[in-house]
Amino acid sequence: MDYVHLVPQPKSIHVQSSWGMLSHPFSVTNQAYHPDEIDLLNRLSRSKWIVSDDPFLIMRFTDSLPKEGFKIQTLSNRLILEYSDMNGRRYGLDTLSQLIDYEHMSYPICEIKDWPSIPIRGYMLDISRNKIPLLSTLKEVIDQCRKLRLNHLERYVEGKSFEIQSLKEHFQEEPLLLAEFLELEIYAKQRGIDLVGNMNTFGHMTDWLADQTFSSLAECPDGFVQWGFPFPPSTLNPLHPQSHAFVQQLLEGLLPHSTSGYFNINGDEPFELGRGHSKIRSEERRVGKECRSRLSPHHSHNKNPTNT
Repeated sequence: MDYVHLVPQPKSIHVQSSWGMLSHPFSVTNQAYHPDEIDLLNRLSRSKWIVSDDPFLIMRFTDSLPKEGFKIQTLSNRLILEYSDMNGRRYGLDTLSQLIDYEHMSYPICEIKDWPSIPIRGYMLDISRNKIPLLSTLKEVIDQCRKLRLNHLERYVEGKSFEIQSLKEHFQEEPLLLAEFLELEIYAKQRGIDLVGNMNTFGHMTDWLADQTFSSLAECPDGFVQWGFPFPPSTLNPLHPQSHAFVQQLLEGLLPHSTSGYFNINGDEPFELGRGHSKIRSEERRVGKECRSRLSPHHSHNKNPTNT
């Protein structure tokens, strides 16, 4: 046997032709484990593992590997997992669980080394397309991201899909609640994933502009035509003095609560820009400067923008 199929394929793998057998009971290093690591150990041992001072699976920290890296040595009577940090440990456990032939309770004798080539590996999930995902569904998404070894997850918000507590009276249907976001943030962090806020602040504002309270902030209050089809107003007027205040109110509904060092100030698809109230400034080629000065929030709350 000279090849083992692993997902993702590690940077280095050397496989021998011999096999080892899992011990019974399956014993592991006596240390604290995160909930997802307990799940991995359950999968690895078929839920039959104990802690021991002389374990079958030895796990130990090393500073000789890159960030999020791990090294696995499978011997005939021992499994050894070395890791550079907690993500390296959970990635190593996941790889070990893929090595086991559970029909024969055996594993190939091999040595594996792996670490990420890209430091931030992310996915953006749109939660604003009519059906807002349940909290349980979002946790499943986080679990899948962990299996894919992603460490950055953004949940894209537009319209009224996320609770802004200062604007509660404008929500007719229940959005993703702030308390749910905070619970998700903890759940993600326990799995080595940074849950990052992402909120549209320019285009895709249709739901808000349909609200009589904010309709005067539209770039094209009567709607617009795009690709030959009529659309309702969807873009904020960057010249309106209340547009900046409104964007700040939206962002303040999340920024102070998020513990991530990143935030995506999304300005996606302002289709009407330069076709309504800002038309004259656009023709003078000054509308871009106006957008930056009026709609770009101050870099508060010590967040790094992910979209620059």
